Amino acid sequence: MNNNFSWLILLSAILFLTGCATETNSVASSKKIADTVLTDGEIYTVDEKNSWVESIAVKDGEIIYAGSMEGVDSYIGKNSKVIDLDGKFAMLSFVDSHLHPLSNAYAYNFQAALIDFNTHEEYIAAIREFSEKNPDLDGFMGEGYDRYIYDELGPKKEWLDAIDSERPIVIIDKDIHTAWVNSKVFEILGWDKNTPDPQGGVIIKDPATGELTGLWQEIPAIDPA
Repeated sequence: MNNNFSWLILLSAILFLTGCATETNSVASSKKIADTVLTDGEIYTVDEKNSWVESIAVKDGEIIYAGSMEGVDSYIGKNSKVIDLDGKFAMLSFVDSHLHPLSNAYAYNFQAALIDFNTHEEYIAAIREFSEKNPDLDGFMGEGYDRYIYDELGPKKEWLDAIDSERPIVIIDKDIHTAWVNSKVFEILGWDKNTPDPQGGVIIKDPATGELTGLWQEIPAIDPA
């Protein structure tokens, strides 16, 4: 075989292998380059072994690095979006599967806050305590009871009547879809067993007697105005 031809084959093989290596290294390198980098922050990772870091690098929606500011530098490329948190707090996002964290927090601002209680006895005791401590109020509201510890008819208006039948009492369920009221509320509204459900709302009635139980569901019923 001609020596020049042999050298040509060898050179072609070397160039081919070098090109493959370069391409492989390029792909491997590109996998380390983040789409987005958050740095210089107090970042909570929810990882028990590495709960707090200064920086994270994200690629294709996945965290590929969580650690120090110095360590994240190698994940930053010319097209990476770098967000300087300037010492601010950040954490992983979460999916709200129809919870009410803000409204539950707001429940503490209601006059009779029931959000920390879990039983009928606790609800009644808390409502009674608030009523007795605030005799000068024309009426009051509360929030935070759990409608689902009761049967399908829910809590009864008579239980609130026993606490105070002269002032209107409105207690909102923790799901923000249901209100429990006393008889005084129905008297003020002029509602009775013949009152139809408002469009989009439900006034719970005893199927045996047709009488109002003291429970409304959904906003059109809770806010009849």
